[in-house]
Amino acid sequence: VVQKRSFFQYLMLYIVLICGWSTLYWKNSDIAPIVIAAICIFVKIVTRQSWKKYKEILFVCIFSGFIVMNHIIWGNDAGLGTILEFCVPLLVVDTYIHIDKTKAVYRFINGIYVYAIVSLLFTAVAVFMPQVLNNIFSDVDMYCGNMLKGSLIYTYQGATVVRNCGLYTEPGLFHIVLNAAIFLLLYTVWGEQFGAKRGKMLIVLSIAVLTTLSATGILTLGVVLLGSTFVKSKDRKKIIVLSMAIIVTVIIDYFVRDTESVLYEFVFSKFAQYGQSSVWGNLNSIDARLRAIEVVQYALSVNIFCV
Repeated sequence: VVQKRSFFQYLMLYIVLICGWSTLYWKNSDIAPIVIAAICIFVKIVTRQSWKKYKEILFVCIFSGFIVMNHIIWGNDAGLGTILEFCVPLLVVDTYIHIDKTKAVYRFINGIYVYAIVSLLFTAVAVFMPQVLNNIFSDVDMYCGNMLKGSLIYTYQGATVVRNCGLYTEPGLFHIVLNAAIFLLLYTVWGEQFGAKRGKMLIVLSIAVLTTLSATGILTLGVVLLGSTFVKSKDRKKIIVLSMAIIVTVIIDYFVRDTESVLYEFVFSKFAQYGQSSVWGNLNSIDARLRAIEVVQYALSVNIFCV
């Protein structure tokens, strides 16, 4: 029974990751919600989950129904697919957690750690032997000017600069998963259950974040690591040493390689380019986010109730 629950919980973790706008989900977005909903129902039946305490899901379904009706009234195309877009993510997470609530967070951290290793291996191959991935992965489609290759295990962008995208269409999505695992590893009791393995996991997950070359990901990692130095735990000293080692490595890389360093090219340079373009399609990730904040601030200053 324990092995069966472990298998289905890791299976559902993979489904959870897919739902985060992975390449596989993006390419099959028309049918993916229906297939995933069917898988969730099957897993709930097999793992004998109770169907009595699902008021939250019922509420979301009813709320989604009102949204769809609003779309229909105003002449927009909406139907089952629209409802599933709202409900499936909640259903997937709910199914994952209720397979074994006592192990859900532990297995999330462990599963992301194992996949981080897999993604790093594929990224290393992409850097040193890109032709191997070009041969084993089929083309998916163009995304943001890059040809995506592969979807089930790893997505290779085939760009000049190799960035670790994991299962996703872009590295900015993958770092969210990785940083979430790092946060849980450092700040929760479930992280402490890994014992001596915790330090090694932190290193692997942090390297995976750095290989995404995402400005937001690197900044988030820095904040999470810095905050962990103030958390009391039996591994606090080890965590501080590991955190400082990672931060110092990035800083040394900046002073040695300057404009070619990871910190400059994927963090500082993006802030330096802020405001240089007014064309939405030409904005870098930092520029786009800060512009969005500016728009919201302006809207609130004009009418705080946005009516």
